[in-house]
Amino acid sequence: MLNLTITQYDIDKRLWYQQNVMVTDFSYNARPRLRTAIFICQRMITILGYIVVVIMTRNKVKLHDLPTRDIDRVLQRLRLSLIRASRASGGIPLLRVGREVIRGLPLRDENFKVLPFRSSRVPKVLAVDSSIKCILDLGGLKVYLVKIVALYFDGSKTEIAFRGLRLIVANNRGEALRQALFMESDITRELLNSWKTDAVLLDQCLMELPERPRGLRLLVQAVSKSRTLLIGISKSSSITLEDGSPLISYLMLRALMLGYRTWYYHPIFDRLHNLMLGEVTISKLSPKVWYTFRVDVYPPEGRALECALSMIQSLEDPAFPGYPYPLLRAHKEAKIRGYEVYLARSTLLAQPSLRRLVEGEATAFRRVELESRGRYMG
Repeated sequence: MLNLTITQYDIDKRLWYQQNVMVTDFSYNARPRLRTAIFICQRMITILGYIVVVIMTRNKVKLHDLPTRDIDRVLQRLRLSLIRASRASGGIPLLRVGREVIRGLPLRDENFKVLPFRSSRVPKVLAVDSSIKCILDLGGLKVYLVKIVALYFDGSKTEIAFRGLRLIVANNRGEALRQALFMESDITRELLNSWKTDAVLLDQCLMELPERPRGLRLLVQAVSKSRTLLIGISKSSSITLEDGSPLISYLMLRALMLGYRTWYYHPIFDRLHNLMLGEVTISKLSPKVWYTFRVDVYPPEGRALECALSMIQSLEDPAFPGYPYPLLRAHKEAKIRGYEVYLARSTLLAQPSLRRLVEGEATAFRRVELESRGRYMG
């Protein structure tokens, strides 16, 4: 019969290993050679970490190197923001689209509204997001890799409705982004025919900019036929006050002074501009965080706006309060990985005609060559 009695010597030995050797339970129960190897690796990692910290902080700018006038300028700007937020009227919001300036309604405390109750039923939503990355720089032209992901979520399961890679040739990143948004809208219209959803979530505002193709307007027409809500959530907003300060910052401070924890501000504009495809509102969707977003909703109706905000609250991600989980998951899935860039670039460079163009003397230095040479040049 086995003797399972634990002596005081065994307890003291285990405590000594945990306090001095600092190894895990796995390494303690492993063979002596493996335990020694793990101990040496841990010590080497610790020493390497100290060396990295010393190298990084050797040439680091110290706080006393900052000019005092810059610190005073920042404090004065923040002080003015607090003073403006303490007033009942903060001015008029402005939205600049090209050379045109869209003026909104005067800001009033009566336009702050408490968010409706969360929806008892988790809606079925389709979250779509995309990302772009330059994989080949030919001087005048650039080749961009586009990754588009559509995620279907019904409360119990998450399913990838679409995942695809596309290539774009553009002069600059702005032009490539406009083409990518058109592709995103086109794919979303196709998915509406095969997926039954209550709402479509987009990581962008519902505005048709003059230089952007009409893909978003075509998507709005498809959504209206299927009787589905179209919700655009923007992490940043270009709506400002008359002095240039962000509207979101003013509304956040003003709501804090009024005691609102979850709220939305509406209306901002008295009527929809011909470029606006949905109702515009500023919303804070969770009392746990300070995050505030611009939320555009189509159709532009009061009832649809409350229904959309209720849906977004029911889709909240516990790890990231105040933001819908499907859109956050779609954003992570849409990130372009390193191996995808490598495969796309290798496939392009494998074409003989493109290889001759890239290796020609008239072609400018590519970003990849400059980065690789920079590593050896220090």
